[in-house]
Amino acid sequence: MNLSAALLAAATAGACLLVAACGGGGDTSGNASASGNTGSTGSTGSTGSGGSTGSCAPQTQTIVVGGDLFVAEQGLIGATLLGNGGLTSFDIQLGYSTCDSNCTSPQRQDAFAFAFGVRPPLFNAGTPVGTTLTLQPQAGIPINGQMASAFPTGTPIFLTFGDGEFSDFSATAYSKDLAHTYPETALVTYGANSTAIIDFRTAAGAHIRVGLSNVRGSSGGC
Repeated sequence: MNLSAALLAAATAGACLLVAACGGGGDTSGNASASGNTGSTGSTGSTGSGGSTGSCAPQTQTIVVGGDLFVAEQGLIGATLLGNGGLTSFDIQLGYSTCDSNCTSPQRQDAFAFAFGVRPPLFNAGTPVGTTLTLQPQAGIPINGQMASAFPTGTPIFLTFGDGEFSDFSATAYSKDLAHTYPETALVTYGANSTAIIDFRTAAGAHIRVGLSNVRGSSGGC
């Protein structure tokens, strides 16, 4: 089963438990000050893989409001647009930390970059539903002081959503300063085989969903 099929199957699986505190923040808001680095990363594809996750035991399927996301095992991240909610304007960004709690940088909150296919954002209203991207770190930007062609295990990542009208924003948990305040209201469903589905829900009732592979709800990976 390819990544798109696996994530679609997980998205339509049975009811899940809603836990407000497990694996991430609740309805808190991020800071709005500095923006991070941007640039092209990764490659496009129809059946991209998020890297090896064979040594990780399946995690219990759980939905968390504003859940944390970390790279499960050293490798690439797979991202699939599962649904656009019928919106004609939106963008979704996937950011990752380039400096964790062990980094000596005094500006860790500003140390992040965005991962995308050909150009930013990761997905927008022009992206066909079912599109899968295989993402790698940006070339020339070190992670914790080291150049890397794959994401190290435990790298924190986050997704942000904006409706294009500057009226509806949402995000998963993160600890970085962005140019806009993104409430951590995205619903994160942690699935088996180091997958997750992120559901951004607008005030008008639209659901925009993204599936990720090689991600976990804890920094340890397994």
